[in-house]
Amino acid sequence: MTFLLVDLRLCYFLVQIIFLFDVQKNVFFRYIFSLAITFAYRNSGNTASLTSNCRDIEDNLTLESKAKQLKQLEQRECELQKFKIPWQALIAEIVVVMFVILLVAIKSYKIVNDETRLRLTGELNLTSIAQVQAVLDTPHITVNTLQFEDSPGAGAAATIILDKLEVLIHRHQLRTEALGYCASACAAAFLLGNGRSLLPSGDGKPTYLMLHAVRNQRTREVNYGKTEAINKKISQKSGAKFPLKLLNRIFDDVRGHGDGEIFIFREAQRTPQGKHHVFVCDGQPHVLISECEAIPNVTPQSLGIQVSK
Repeated sequence: MTFLLVDLRLCYFLVQIIFLFDVQKNVFFRYIFSLAITFAYRNSGNTASLTSNCRDIEDNLTLESKAKQLKQLEQRECELQKFKIPWQALIAEIVVVMFVILLVAIKSYKIVNDETRLRLTGELNLTSIAQVQAVLDTPHITVNTLQFEDSPGAGAAATIILDKLEVLIHRHQLRTEALGYCASACAAAFLLGNGRSLLPSGDGKPTYLMLHAVRNQRTREVNYGKTEAINKKISQKSGAKFPLKLLNRIFDDVRGHGDGEIFIFREAQRTPQGKHHVFVCDGQPHVLISECEAIPNVTPQSLGIQVSK
């Protein structure tokens, strides 16, 4: 049972990492994940079965059928078998641990340097931001652009991460680019760039931003002061093209909890009312973007955002 719990914990951790990795596009890692779970489950089952067999022997031993000394010897042997680790179980543990370490290493720091750009892919975290800072502090560095790709933003420490990105963007006068989705802290950091460009995604999916209010990670309460301060900076960076009136629509929601969201699409999205780039959602679950309020006659360009090929 001990091995089963260990394997399940490792497999659960591996699930979290693998889903950060876009499993649908990575057949190889899906195969490795399945193999690791198969090994872990099979060998955990063997261990549980061995323990059960030992218990059966203990139950069947009686003073009438066995000499006392033989009983003691058999019980001792069973106790030893309980703690014996099959070689397959060891291999399964090693396989799972190795791939967890590999996936964490790949996902937490995926920065591509093409001499002028640093690309941040996936969730933003303090480790990746520290690595970006180390690269930017290198003498004679030629990087002038931060590029965000398929980023849901930041989980823990989102406010700290956004503050650090703002400092780096200001200190190094960085432009920002986004391809795929860029949400939450990613969208805010993108809009604080000294020049902002939306690029087409490589997989045919739409490129868009999703901006919402700053929240306390523990209580989930909206930090209105911090949100309003960021909105003012975003408007200033755009040369007032991104009006505060529109930015403050993120506080619009049915429940009055500041759960509103602003979506900005690189390409116009088809709705029953026509094609639109910008939408304001009320924080309720929506399946289609057309279920949100479309803002007519507003494009990324009109908000001070370039649309690049």
